[in-house]
Amino acid sequence: MSVCFEQLLCMKNHIFKLLFFPILLISCNDITEYPDYLNESLPVDTRVEDLMSRMNLYEKACQMNQFVGIQHMKKAEKDLSDKDMKKSDTKGFYKGVFSDLFKDKPDDAARKVAQLKKLYPGSKFTAAAMFRQADEYYSAGKYNESLSVLGSMEKMFSKDQTIVPRILAAEMAAHAKLGNVIYALKLQDRVKSDYPGFEGMAEMLFTAGDLASKAADYDQARKYFLQIPALRPDSAIAAAALGRAGDSYFALYSRTFKKEYLKEAAEQYKKVLESNKISAQTRVQAAYKLGRCYESMDDQRNAALNKYCEAVFSVDPAKAGEIPEPEKVWIVKSA
Repeated sequence: MSVCFEQLLCMKNHIFKLLFFPILLISCNDITEYPDYLNESLPVDTRVEDLMSRMNLYEKACQMNQFVGIQHMKKAEKDLSDKDMKKSDTKGFYKGVFSDLFKDKPDDAARKVAQLKKLYPGSKFTAAAMFRQADEYYSAGKYNESLSVLGSMEKMFSKDQTIVPRILAAEMAAHAKLGNVIYALKLQDRVKSDYPGFEGMAEMLFTAGDLASKAADYDQARKYFLQIPALRPDSAIAAAALGRAGDSYFALYSRTFKKEYLKEAAEQYKKVLESNKISAQTRVQAAYKLGRCYESMDDQRNAALNKYCEAVFSVDPAKAGEIPEPEKVWIVKSA
């Protein structure tokens, strides 16, 4: 008992540091640094150097987007192979043209897309621009508008075996948001049947699993999630799918109290913890859930305590200010 008491006391102190240390950091950090690049009294070269030092690689790469005309895009498409179109920096052409336009001036963007559709109805750049437009509507919660764009694309690119499955996948996501579960699942079945090599199938299966989970059909949900790791091994979505499969098995155990479901749940959470593609938050969450599985097993109480401790002590108190709120929830639950 003395060992357990010392662990709990240590855990209590650790939790206190994690939750209240950020307050001390905030109170001792009242002075705000004024960056050199905003200081108009400094030379331009100094300000540019300071700004560049603060930018990450992605932000620097975005500065290389080219704002080019339709004729230039048409020539680029004519001169490049499909492989070049997919993998080279020509993808930056349409992103440059439509970089922030959809967010700031959606009406102007729609007119430009209409122009592309009229002048170059079969162009891959037209398809890229329309996908961008549908994505912007989707991000803004305008799912019917997104489906309208995708519907017109389905007619325009009906013979393109690379574009059609992407359209159907985007339609599935929008229908899922609108609650059209049956139709969304039919789209997933259609892509799986007609386009077996589609690279976005993992995302479609994840959406299908999510829909099944929301409908409390956990048996079907775990079947969807368990297909994903084979399609995208050693990836973030594979780790997420394993975690959701574990959740489905645990829900089935809670409903039936069959130990085989509990053991399967534990196996899935173990696989998540073995992945190097998960975030700190996911690791803490998986450790807690594995602990819950062990706690429900007759002979694994010590293993449960170890997993709870692993979740609690996974974060350095000195970095408590960097812990996102969702992660703190799982740390406190473990404690």
